[in-house]
Amino acid sequence: MLVGGGIADVTDENVLADEEGDPEIDRFLDEYEKFFDHFIKYFKKLDKNAPSFAVEYAKMMNNFQKLTIREKKLKSHMTPSQIGRLNEISAKLLQEMQNMQK
Repeated sequence: MLVGGGIADVTDENVLADEEGDPEIDRFLDEYEKFFDHFIKYFKKLDKNAPSFAVEYAKMMNNFQKLTIREKKLKSHMTPSQIGRLNEISAKLLQEMQNMQK
C-alpha cells in the first residue's frame, strides 16, 4: 500500500505547474534581461572621460553582483525552459560584446 508520493498524487495541475516554473524566476529573468539590455546600451555609448562614468559603472557592477547571487540561488529551481531563456540572454550579451570589439 502506497502512502503519499505515489502515482495517484500526480495530477495535470502539478505537471502544469512544474512546466510553467516559478513566477519569481520569470521575474528574475525579466530583470536579468533588462539589466543586460541596459548594460549593452551603456557600453555602446560609453565615454570613459565623462564624470558620471565611474558612478554609473559602480552602480551597474553592484546590480550585477546582486543578480549573480540571485541567479545562483534560483538556478537549481529553474525549469528547462527558464534555463534556456537564461542561456539565450547570456548568448545575446556575449554576441553584443563581441560585436563591439570589432
